[in-house]
Amino acid sequence: MARLTVVSATLTVLWSAGCSSQPTALSHVVSQQVSHQNAMVLPSAPPPSTTGGFDGSRAFGHVRHLVDFGPRPPGSSAIRQAQSYVIEQLRSYGCHVEEHDFHASTPIGDLPMKNIIAKIPGTGPGIVLFATHYDTVRLPNFVGADDGGSGTGTMVELARVLCPRKGKLNIWIVFFDGEEAQGQWTDKNSIQWTATNNTFGSREMAASMALSGELKHVKAMVLADMIGPSI
Repeated sequence: MARLTVVSATLTVLWSAGCSSQPTALSHVVSQQVSHQNAMVLPSAPPPSTTGGFDGSRAFGHVRHLVDFGPRPPGSSAIRQAQSYVIEQLRSYGCHVEEHDFHASTPIGDLPMKNIIAKIPGTGPGIVLFATHYDTVRLPNFVGADDGGSGTGTMVELARVLCPRKGKLNIWIVFFDGEEAQGQWTDKNSIQWTATNNTFGSREMAASMALSGELKHVKAMVLADMIGPSI
């Protein structure tokens, strides 16, 4: 699984290769803790002056807001709250935000889903994707502080840092919906069912980019998923 150190190192390399101004590497983010009352305990974070502007405390704060919404499976009231929150934050940073609404046929029925993309234009055709998912798996009382929350909090804060900057590369910060299985993850009687009952948002975006011709311009993709625990 991805770790924030991987995101940090990759971000530094990509900006060194394709941008006119280079932030320093993002800092390590230490582990988050959630009590049985779902109260987030925020550890101290290095000052933004040492992390290229990335504020770990702000990232943890976004995770806390997401957890407060409760379980966020596709089509739920809570995920609509999460969508509004993410979009509001991105727009407050001056990001150009696109909302890609689609419907997915799942074992539990047709579900509305939404991919959210913050696009930072570059001077060249190359695209770098920073991606995460913000939905949660369908388990009772599962609020997804790590799985879904930690990556989303990180990417919202990354957008705050990167949206005002311009470089050679086009930076897309993507929030996928529908990455978790809708129903059971596995079905011993159907390998195909298992392979298609998840990653709805990422597959939708890949298909859209293939049709538009943008897929061939992708230079790299960094996926931040379940990066809450420290290493």
